Amino acid sequence: MKNQKFIIVQDADTAHKLMINGFQLVSRANNIYTFMNEIPQHFNFAEIDIKKLVYTDRLVF
Repeated sequence: MKNQKFIIVQDADTAHKLMINGFQLVSRANNIYTFMNEIPQHFNFAEIDIKKLVYTDRLVF
């Protein structure tokens, strides 16, 4: 979902994989990780369980 600005993840392993692959972490609160939806150049979504990702335009703290 390229038109959404953020990716939200509640799974720590998935969040860790996103961080390792270059996604910018915006917020971490109560085990909810929010990343910028700017996909790194050589990232492959096949390595991530995309069912654990939520795309949104809203940033809530």
